Amino acid sequence: MKAFMIRSLLGACLASSLAFGQGFAKFGGLGSVETAQLTRKLPPIVNVPGSTVQIKARRSNSVPAEVADILITKTRAEILKDRERKFRIEEKDPEIILNCVVTGFELTEQRSSETIGNQTTQYLRIIGNIEASIEVTDGKTGNVFHSDNLKSRYDQQISQDQGGKIKVPFGRQSRTYIPTPQERLSSLVEALAKRVAQAVVPVAEAVEVPLPQGKAFTEIRKAAQAGRWGNVYELAEAVPKFEKLDDDSYRLYTQGLANEALAYTQAKETKDIQDYLSKAQGLYSQAKEAKKNERRYIDQDLRAQESVDHCFALQRASEARASGTKPKAADAPSNEVNNEYLISLKKAGRSDKFIMMEIEETP
Repeated sequence: MKAFMIRSLLGACLASSLAFGQGFAKFGGLGSVETAQLTRKLPPIVNVPGSTVQIKARRSNSVPAEVADILITKTRAEILKDRERKFRIEEKDPEIILNCVVTGFELTEQRSSETIGNQTTQYLRIIGNIEASIEVTDGKTGNVFHSDNLKSRYDQQISQDQGGKIKVPFGRQSRTYIPTPQERLSSLVEALAKRVAQAVVPVAEAVEVPLPQGKAFTEIRKAAQAGRWGNVYELAEAVPKFEKLDDDSYRLYTQGLANEALAYTQAKETKDIQDYLSKAQGLYSQAKEAKKNERRYIDQDLRAQESVDHCFALQRASEARASGTKPKAADAPSNEVNNEYLISLKKAGRSDKFIMMEIEETP
């Protein structure tokens, strides 16, 4: 009797998996998610002399009072955990000063619902944006090594079924509750702190990335889990286009993942790294638009955008050094959507619809 029940359950799971299209979780969303480790590595924006750093931060009046202090604390943590430069924090007589001005801050909520059959799922999407200008200066002479305007984004979608069970997408810290306003603020500032620190320390982090299920992706999963990203690229390019747009989003996602991985593992020149990352971001964006309710695409798209922004900053810093131009103090970030920004979106593979939304949403 027990064996019969087990066979029946396995049969039901198999039938369920066949009834569903492509996805990340096994058995049509009932099972676990397979992952691979992606090592994200990029050089610092500038190689500054010295080994001691001071971090300063202030804010505009529209930014919550605690943001500056949290930014200092989290930026310190990011700098101290780097094992390559081994910087020390020095408040009295630093060789390098990281000066930040937080100029914009926003945290919003969006609520929606989706009904499939008799099952209704409520969605809460938390979106945060933070902007800052930074300067890296010589603590002795006051000379500016680097200046830039930074933007970071926090985007998390949480679903809650009819039974009240809260589901947080793969890749987030496991929790059984909706993040509090303070936790949201802290996460958003932490995203900015990483960008600030990466002006002087390299990007070096290992991230777990989800892998699509389905027969078409079997060999891709094996290659990704073995770290053979060149093979993943070749296999992903060979996957034929799926008829259903939802299913095809996973093909686009896998191609994006392969391009992102090659940027970190094979490309040597900044331009080549940027080309791979721009293509990756474009493919992630297409996947996200093809299947809007796939929450796992959000993190991948944000990560690729941060890497693309980092490469643009590397390029600007390199051009400034080559021309002998002295970096100027960064102006406050502007909300203006200019031609350079629109061209960068197009090169990154963003759709015309997405670009029009960017234009329409800009004050």
